[in-house]
Amino acid sequence: MNLFDGLHFYEIVLLVLGVLFFIVLLFVLVYSVIKKQAIKNLLPFFIIPIIMIGYPSIQEVKIANGMLNIEKLTDEVKGNPNNVEARAALAEKLSKLERREIKNPDSLIEMAKAQAAINNKAKARTHINSVLKVRPDSREALELQLMIEGP
Repeated sequence: MNLFDGLHFYEIVLLVLGVLFFIVLLFVLVYSVIKKQAIKNLLPFFIIPIIMIGYPSIQEVKIANGMLNIEKLTDEVKGNPNNVEARAALAEKLSKLERREIKNPDSLIEMAKAQAAINNKAKARTHINSVLKVRPDSREALELQLMIEGP
């Protein structure tokens, strides 16, 4: 799985700059210890890169959690197609996740299954086509494509 999958550009920039800033601070800390300078004034600056690294990490966890919610809601909608609340919740979760640029084929397949469950076949086809570009021999994507296209 790609570390940056589903993260916006600014989140990727925060992550990379946070790591670089943390490394620079570590070098300054080591230099200060070697020169026997006070490090008390340097320690508060470590909060900044931790926040810069933590925010994209939290977003990535939210995306992974969103995918789990989509799987559960998809199963619920498939089990009871007349459940309007589950359909609405699934559509809302999908709209939030689709604002992000997700490239992981497994995540795209789950999103396609969810779109198919709420009868949004156009978006499901889009996700399947994205998967088939990366994995042309994906059995799961091909089966889902046949199911959506119908007999």
